[in-house]
Amino acid sequence: IIKTGVLCNDSKIEKLETDHEYDVVGNQTEGALLILGAKTNIFPEDYKFERINETPFSSERKMMSILTKETEGEFVYAKGASEVIIEKCSRIFEKGEEVELTSAKKGELLEINHHLATKALRTLTLAYKKNDGTKNYDENNFVFLGIVALEDPPREEVREAIEVCKNAKIT
Repeated sequence: IIKTGVLCNDSKIEKLETDHEYDVVGNQTEGALLILGAKTNIFPEDYKFERINETPFSSERKMMSILTKETEGEFVYAKGASEVIIEKCSRIFEKGEEVELTSAKKGELLEINHHLATKALRTLTLAYKKNDGTKNYDENNFVFLGIVALEDPPREEVREAIEVCKNAKIT
């Protein structure tokens, strides 16, 4: 999961003066995945890979994927909205092996995602697959890896905006 999060990523993090603090350069959500990697001592530079191709995130597609060449072969890594990624998965990585991802299990995963969303968490689903050697890979038949939930706290200026609304008698 963390490998996918740090490789399928266009942001960067820069270590600040203190040991465990980072500044994100780029998308904050992608930066959160890089910080998750840093907290577990996993960084993109830990992997020997070449990014061959990328299909960038868009609000229409609600996902991003990359094609990499690694020592073990070519792999496609993807991240995005749970309902999109889960639909594109045919297998799941469970207990150290890939097994079929049934419709019932997909429903369970979507229910877990919904539960996390009701707790005001932003979710991203991560998946991968071995590529068949084509540079223009397809985005189907992925192996589901997991759902990452991110806390998305309100911005500091929200408190003041709420106060202004209350003072203006806006309910």
